[in-house]
Amino acid sequence: MNELQRQIEEDYPTVPGVLQRCDFCTTLKPPERLHAWPCGDFVMVTVTAGDTLYLGCECHAAAELPGGGQGSRQGYRGAWAACASCRRDIDANRWGDVTARSLRNVLTRTPVDRTILEGMHAMFRFHRSDGPWQPYSSEARERP
Repeated sequence: MNELQRQIEEDYPTVPGVLQRCDFCTTLKPPERLHAWPCGDFVMVTVTAGDTLYLGCECHAAAELPGGGQGSRQGYRGAWAACASCRRDIDANRWGDVTARSLRNVLTRTPVDRTILEGMHAMFRFHRSDGPWQPYSSEARERP
């Protein structure tokens, strides 16, 4: 769990079976109001070189990052849950709107770099299955 995820969990803990978090914008919703998109497991690598933040996927691009990809790693496993607003924007390929909503929700709790959110969303797009959306299930979206 990275610092951003740890801070979100401390500030807005989930209540299994009662409230769960949208993986895209972090809003809390009852599980029956979430949908899940199947996604393959991946590890996001972040490396800072000077004033520049670089992101890559461990399985595809980490070695091409500065320092050979020796940076922080965050693993993601299983399906990603989405609230109705994020699902509509994802279906319409409006990733800028998903990122803007994420920034609005997350920045109320902790500073975060827009590049990290865009990178997480890009890696989800690369690793997601062909779909379709499925009913939310906490077992389908466990994280390491």
